[in-house]
Amino acid sequence: MTEPLKNYLVTFFPENKTITVAEGETILKAAERADIYVNSICGGEGTCGKCRVIVRSGEVQRHASSLLSEKETGKGYVLSCMTKILSNLVVEVPPGSSSLRSSDGKEETSNRFNSFSDWDFNDTGFPLDPPVRKFRISLPPPTLEDNQDDLSRLINAIRRETGLDGITAPISILRQLPDLLRDSNWDLSVTLADLGNSREIIRIQPGEASGGNYGVAVDIGTTTVVAHLVNLETGVTLDAAATYNSQISSGEDVIKRIIRSEEDGIDPLCRAVRQDINNLIEKLCLETGVSKDEITAIICAGNTTMLSIFLGITPRNIRREPYIPPLSDPPPIPAVQADLKINEHGMLYCVPGIAGWVGGDITAGMISSGISRSPVVSLLIDIGTNGEIVVGNREWQLTCSCSAGPAFEGSGIACGCRAVAGAIDKVDIPDRETIRYRTIGDDPPIGICGSGLLDAVSELFHAGILGRDGRFDMERPSERLIEFNDQPAYVIAPSSETADGRDILITQGDIDNLIRAKAAIHAGIAVLLKAVDLDRDDIGRVYISGGFGNYINIDRAICIGLLPDIDREKIVFIGNGSVRGAKTMLLSREALKQAREIAAATTYFELSTDNNFMDEYTRAMFLPHTDVENFPSCGGKEVPKEK
Repeated sequence: MTEPLKNYLVTFFPENKTITVAEGETILKAAERADIYVNSICGGEGTCGKCRVIVRSGEVQRHASSLLSEKETGKGYVLSCMTKILSNLVVEVPPGSSSLRSSDGKEETSNRFNSFSDWDFNDTGFPLDPPVRKFRISLPPPTLEDNQDDLSRLINAIRRETGLDGITAPISILRQLPDLLRDSNWDLSVTLADLGNSREIIRIQPGEASGGNYGVAVDIGTTTVVAHLVNLETGVTLDAAATYNSQISSGEDVIKRIIRSEEDGIDPLCRAVRQDINNLIEKLCLETGVSKDEITAIICAGNTTMLSIFLGITPRNIRREPYIPPLSDPPPIPAVQADLKINEHGMLYCVPGIAGWVGGDITAGMISSGISRSPVVSLLIDIGTNGEIVVGNREWQLTCSCSAGPAFEGSGIACGCRAVAGAIDKVDIPDRETIRYRTIGDDPPIGICGSGLLDAVSELFHAGILGRDGRFDMERPSERLIEFNDQPAYVIAPSSETADGRDILITQGDIDNLIRAKAAIHAGIAVLLKAVDLDRDDIGRVYISGGFGNYINIDRAICIGLLPDIDREKIVFIGNGSVRGAKTMLLSREALKQAREIAAATTYFELSTDNNFMDEYTRAMFLPHTDVENFPSCGGKEVPKEK
């Protein structure tokens, strides 16, 4: 007879949290159940090496891996996704493996993701007319001569006061109506939600309601979830918050998450991101004193896969030719149907997407940048795991998506991490033996994030340590140029300076990943421009969207070939264009209407079917490019150093 599995206690430090798990469960799964984040960008397949933890005591079934050095194995390091629990354990999660946490142990919500102080709705050019509005309504009381039913009386009064038609009310509101009308002496505050072809009463309050009317704009990013709380009556942003998408434990990119949704069902991923959003709403309410009951609208932007998962709709067909999304323009629905904790009658709006690989986050970026309202031909580049690109003006827009990989977000890199406290985000290499770096928060280094990696590659190239082919020059010795896991590597921060006593370095494989990523972006831009018979001199503006874009050095980005070599004054950072665009739509029905028109009118260009893409990609696999004449400002010149 088979013996039942035993249960063991696993204690995680530095959180000092203990959980009971079954024998044979992996440490990574135990950490997930304990709500302790451990980096696992490969989704637990044992191929990324990011989920290192230290077994301080207890028995485990180890799995040999070339991703761990003998020195690390001797110190008790294991890959948590490949290590099974065989007894009570004490496990330490080192800083580099839990880079969602800041140095004080709290969840990282850096201003790199949630800044809003430089945004003003009045600068958007749209009228303040949110899809959910509150009105003060006075009704004449009924008489024997005027014996309309209560609902008709209210709807007619709303029509007289606002000029609005097509008004309905759910049964839950109707149940409140008779007593509320009479108790308020026929004087109400009524909140109406625009449903497209009709309007629905979602809240009734007696008299001049003291409570406000608020909304939340959300960007559901593959890596980060950002939420902004706004006053729907004034257009003012009260606060913002950010967290990392809890789905990351199922894989860093959307393909891995689609596969996970097929294997385990969509519910775990759906619940994870909904909980992230609810946690952000909770935080925003605590910080501002706004009640959840006063939040009557929420709008979500995100790539097509993220929005599909959030809505609980399978995205499986997005990754199969011909890459069809389940829907592009989700209709408004009660937020409670998505388990969102706001007013019980509050509405959920989603920003319409364009195609399977170009979602509502790009539509929102087009609204935020104004590219679709300008006569000037412009580029919009959203740099992330997927590089989405738009070229066009108010007459036409063409878009594409190119898989850049996670290198720009510090993932898929030997010592990569996200832009959190301790991440190296700036690098300066004035000569082969001298290096200066900066970390976020000036904390001891835990890894290198995307902007730091871009800096480092540019600096290594211009210091002569890398050739134009992106290969290390091993014939010229350097104390920092070493062998690591059978490949050349350059030490950015030696073990004596780092948070966990491990060298932070950049390997040949890391550089190859970055060059592939920048080549994909550059090739996508080149193909789109060629498709409309334009070149770089025809570009009037380049808008850079995404958290990564805010922190890159433009000169260095151009001189490794990521961006076209154009007048730097034409390049504009718009920060998180997704949440800014979503917020604009939350405050203006006209912006939401234009977003739907933009999404429907924008032409999607499938790069995989274009013969020019691979040619352009191959030419871009050099620093800065095979055709150096396309980068005149970088020809033989030092990249300008930051002051």
